[in-house]
Amino acid sequence: MISHEGQELLCRLLQDYVDERGLGDVGKLVTGSDGIVRSHKRASERQIKTLFGVIKIARMGYSSRGGSSLFPKDGWLNLPKMSYSFGLQKLMVHEAIRGSFEEGIESIERIERMVGFKIPKRQAEKIVLNVSDYFYHFYEPHNRFPCQTDSIDYDVRW
Repeated sequence: MISHEGQELLCRLLQDYVDERGLGDVGKLVTGSDGIVRSHKRASERQIKTLFGVIKIARMGYSSRGGSSLFPKDGWLNLPKMSYSFGLQKLMVHEAIRGSFEEGIESIERIERMVGFKIPKRQAEKIVLNVSDYFYHFYEPHNRFPCQTDSIDYDVRW
C-alpha cells in the first residue's frame, strides 16, 4: 500500500514539474537545424510512460507546410521519441539482458506490476534491439585521427 501511494506521489510530482514548464512556446516561429522556418503553431499533448506511471505533456508544436513539426519542450525535457521514458527503457534493457528470453518476459511482467500499466512484448523487444544497435556502433573500429604516413618522420632507435 505504501509502495503504491509512494509511486502515485512521485508520478504527481513529475507531472507537476512538467506542467510548471509551460507549453514550450518560444515565440511566433522556430527555425530548425534543417534551416526550415516553422511558423504554424499548434498546442498538443503526448503521454510518456515513466517508472512512476503515465504522465501527460502539454506542448507547443511548430510546423510548416509539408515539413515535420518541432516541439521545443520535448528538447528541454530531453524526451525520447518513443512513449517510454529513458529511465523505463533502461530498466527494461537491464532486466532483458539478465538471462534467457523467458526470464526477460518474466522481468517485463514484473516491471508491469511495478509501474501499473501494460508493456507490449513487441515494444519491449524493440527497445532492447534499439539499445543493442548503440552497442555495436560504440564498439565499431574508428579511425578518428587518420595518420598520413608521408608527413611523419620515423626515428626509431633501439
